[in-house]
Amino acid sequence: MSTTREEQLEEGKIIPITFDYVFCNIFNNTDNIIILENFLACYLEVPLSRIRGHVEILSRNLIIEHKKEANKQIDLLVDIEGEKVNIELQNEISSGIINRNVIFASKVHAGQLKLRKKEEKKDSYSKYARIKRTLQINLMRGKEEKRVKESYYLKNEDGKILTEKFQIDLVNMEKAKKICYTKEETKLARWCTVIMATTKEEFDKALGEDLMEKEARDLLEEKVEQYSRDKEVIEMYEEYSRAELERESVLEEAIEKAEALGMEKGMEKGEYKKQVEIAQNLLRMEFPIEQISEATSLSIEELQKLDR
Repeated sequence: MSTTREEQLEEGKIIPITFDYVFCNIFNNTDNIIILENFLACYLEVPLSRIRGHVEILSRNLIIEHKKEANKQIDLLVDIEGEKVNIELQNEISSGIINRNVIFASKVHAGQLKLRKKEEKKDSYSKYARIKRTLQINLMRGKEEKRVKESYYLKNEDGKILTEKFQIDLVNMEKAKKICYTKEETKLARWCTVIMATTKEEFDKALGEDLMEKEARDLLEEKVEQYSRDKEVIEMYEEYSRAELERESVLEEAIEKAEALGMEKGMEKGEYKKQVEIAQNLLRMEFPIEQISEATSLSIEELQKLDR
């Protein structure tokens, strides 16, 4: 990483909390626990007094069963009096990302069975009965949804919920931002706007005076200001932003090539080879497999074979 040039943001700009480094250092940090407590009290719609002092930040590492997941971590995992809350921050929405996060949530839920040896000697049914809720909160940006928050459970074809102890929420932050400052505004929508804000003005407006307690608000403002002035963090953020633009450019180019070739199932050998090369490049760049399929006209099954 170069450190020779002066790094600073444009006047009035801030690094958004959606930047992974900033999100983890603010929310996944025991020194800033009051910020996390305020967010969770708002999200769970419970008094802050019920949350205060009961939030424990747990390890981000999960049991990895596939070598390609060796350096994968969840974004944030907390324990609230036995209940597990996993927060995942996503900058895009795809079925691949959703499927991955479902696996993460399942591993978190299964982890509740890791009891002490003395407890393992007890009746196996009773230890299953003692399992508490696992909630995964997906803070996502992407396609428009009808609601800011949608909760998913295990249910049958008639809509009967099998268990409420396993819940996955999808929060569309783009939708939340759109309803801010309208009659539909909620505190969750304002939190989403705070997390996505790229200017100090937008950040301050969404934060207001009533979104969280003063001590937590002052600390959040301090941390966002700190990271938005840190030259190394700014450089990481700008490199990340350039990489995102490059990814978008590569994907657009791949789609254009696929359309120019008029891809069909009976494509000629040379054309098929070109699409395979494009797909391999996109797989290396870790594009969602659904987007690669759309860009190249190769099936999900073909792409999965290439990814082995």
